[in-house]
Amino acid sequence: MHYIILRDVPKREACIDGSTFNIQGGFRGFQLVPDGVHYVGILDDNVQRGFWCYLQKNPTMVKLYNHTQKIFEDDDAESTAEFSNMAVSGVMAKALIRYPMEPWHNWHTVTRHIDAKDFPPFIQQETASVMPTNLSIDEQSTWMLSQHQSRFKLALEQTHRGNVSALLSEFQWAFLTGYVYDNDPQAYERWRHLLLAFYQAGESSIADFPDLFVKLVDTLIGQFQYLSEEMFSPESFVMGDIRYMVEDMMDTGIKVLVEKGNELSKYL
Repeated sequence: MHYIILRDVPKREACIDGSTFNIQGGFRGFQLVPDGVHYVGILDDNVQRGFWCYLQKNPTMVKLYNHTQKIFEDDDAESTAEFSNMAVSGVMAKALIRYPMEPWHNWHTVTRHIDAKDFPPFIQQETASVMPTNLSIDEQSTWMLSQHQSRFKLALEQTHRGNVSALLSEFQWAFLTGYVYDNDPQAYERWRHLLLAFYQAGESSIADFPDLFVKLVDTLIGQFQYLSEEMFSPESFVMGDIRYMVEDMMDTGIKVLVEKGNELSKYL
């Protein structure tokens, strides 16, 4: 468990991972925060200002709010050491809000595939390949046929070189930064693109990567908890093709995929 110390912040409202708290003068941050990805923010001039972090090794993170630039910065080494010792010793316990564990399960579900080694993940964009100039006529035909890949195969095999974990990591990060918080239009569009790529992957691709689609179902159900009601209308891209993926999962006949397909179908 970790401590997140926030210094010199406006004392109105603070949030962590979607849970919001009204704060007063004695507030100094959060305690007993689990390992993993977290978003921490405060309200300043009616605008939420925050930062992302990955907590893993160090027990304490100390951030200082820069009122001029409206951003959080790392505190100096001396202050960091001082506040870290105070937090770990329990001296600051009454000034720290206990991390809300009730919503943690779902937050963990939508962040669990983001790896500390590559944090934050890079938002990718598939680009068209350029045909080599030294190919024979037959080789050109073969090359052109190879380019007619689905969005799913391009994302997994070309962009992420077959790395299922990297693809899931990007998908989760694109959702968090594109929809839940930062409202990054590029990230939002990437999440939408990958969502449709999964929906349209097809039975054979799903059968080739059962572990990916099992983990994907858990991620989707977690992400859906954060969506607005309008996103579940029949016209929404979220709902448009999802049943094709469910049917394809069941048609594989692979037990674990059939079970997860049924779970998603019941949820819908």
